[in-house]
Amino acid sequence: MTSDQRAAERVPAAVYIMACCTFLMSTSEFIIAGLLPDLAADFGISEARAGLTVTVFAFGMIGGAPLMALLTARVQRKVTLASSLVVFSGGMLVSVLTDDFWVLIAARCVASVATSGFWTVGGLVAADLAGPARRAGAIAIVQGGGMMANVVGVPLGSFAGQMFGWRTAFWALAALAVVAAAVVVTTVPRDRHERPRLSLRQEVSGVRSLRLWLVLATCVAVAGGTLSVFAFASPMLTGVAGLDASLVPVALGVFGVGATVGQITGGRLGNARPHRTAAIAMVATAVVTGSLLAFCGHSWAAVALLGLLGFTGMAAFPVLVSLSMHHGSEAPLLAAALPIAFVNVGITAGSFLAGVALESQLAARGPLVVGLAASLLALIPFAALLIMNARHRPDTRMVDATHTPGTIAS
Repeated sequence: MTSDQRAAERVPAAVYIMACCTFLMSTSEFIIAGLLPDLAADFGISEARAGLTVTVFAFGMIGGAPLMALLTARVQRKVTLASSLVVFSGGMLVSVLTDDFWVLIAARCVASVATSGFWTVGGLVAADLAGPARRAGAIAIVQGGGMMANVVGVPLGSFAGQMFGWRTAFWALAALAVVAAAVVVTTVPRDRHERPRLSLRQEVSGVRSLRLWLVLATCVAVAGGTLSVFAFASPMLTGVAGLDASLVPVALGVFGVGATVGQITGGRLGNARPHRTAAIAMVATAVVTGSLLAFCGHSWAAVALLGLLGFTGMAAFPVLVSLSMHHGSEAPLLAAALPIAFVNVGITAGSFLAGVALESQLAARGPLVVGLAASLLALIPFAALLIMNARHRPDTRMVDATHTPGTIAS
């Protein structure tokens, strides 16, 4: 192989830069999971109310993903990426400078919209830079940065927050986002070709598929079940499992490792059997959540089951995103953005209900009950999709090689 051929096989450096950015921004979403007690004490509120900082971040991404996809369709993508990072940094700065909880909530919402803008455009840029032959791998690298946030970013951020205060962790995120924006400006090239004019009518009409909405409904329930448990893992681990607070970041890291391995495994197994892989993953998630509810009083069993929950819960997502893009292929922009939005619908609803359950008689076990109910509900729309596919088998084939289950586009 010649040097030119080897160069052609390499993924552009800008793709790895964007993966670092998704790592940074995804860390900000769930870092609160390990800092709930500190943040609640600082603002003089309950941990359940402090959990609204997770809910509102997800809420901002619900509308932000499709909105940013449409609004930035004609804007230079590197401008969108850099601007998203700058706005994100501003949201983090306001968060650390305020003593008003509702200002914190507003700042988190702004940061979340910026995050959704980066996620929506980042995968598209990666695909364009890498070219058709390396498209899936490039998108997977960018989205993998988000998954690595659960493995490294959230535990480290939680540890730093516990040692030096939660505001210190947010200061670091704000500063790193500014640096990342500068790097994006210098490394991400301008768009290489004129993009076709967006047809809003075509995009809207292209998302009328009932199969698409069944997949999106499944995304809501799967995300609500798995990630609401993760968001309120700290009260369960310390209050029920009896784990020392200093070990909570380790437990969150175990979840992150499981989630990363689960996504990779789910994507690979789903290449050949997407529906079976997703169904098995969802059933397994319900079983693991029920087991966690039953054995959460045992510290190391709780940690192990939390890691297993990350594995089973995230294994379904690559397949669901692939199916969403397949059934919404007539609306490529919205089909790429809607899974992000609906995953965050699930996070918003799940974390809200988990917060309510946390303040009920169920106490720290409440979020687990919510997670179990959501994981069971996920099976309903997916079963309906399987029934529809069984009646129309020719429509179930995944014909686009760029939309494999191992790829998550934003």
